[in-house]
Amino acid sequence: MSALKHPAPISVDDYLAGELISEVKHEYLGGEVHAMAGASNRHNKVAMNTLVTLGASLRGKPCRPFNSDTKVRIHYFNHTRFYYPDAMVVCDENRDEDQWQDRPVVIV
Repeated sequence: MSALKHPAPISVDDYLAGELISEVKHEYLGGEVHAMAGASNRHNKVAMNTLVTLGASLRGKPCRPFNSDTKVRIHYFNHTRFYYPDAMVVCDENRDEDQWQDRPVVIV
């Protein structure tokens, strides 16, 4: 019987660099990278309607909606995770150069 080998953990920096050139989105779970599956048309309609509604509701206010191209970063005591939510609302934004947000107030 042969033992299954797990790939070595990927660093956060390597993950972020890879996402810039990848044609597929990946979520990052403490060193493990997982490709995301495509969504159905129904899912995309709901996500788009949510984003349009959030955008209209927040017009002229200090908070902003972000779509599924912006990651949310979550720090745990011993690792970091990145996810691509369908939509999120952020009132305290990260720098424009970042690929993620750290402090969303709503995640969809």
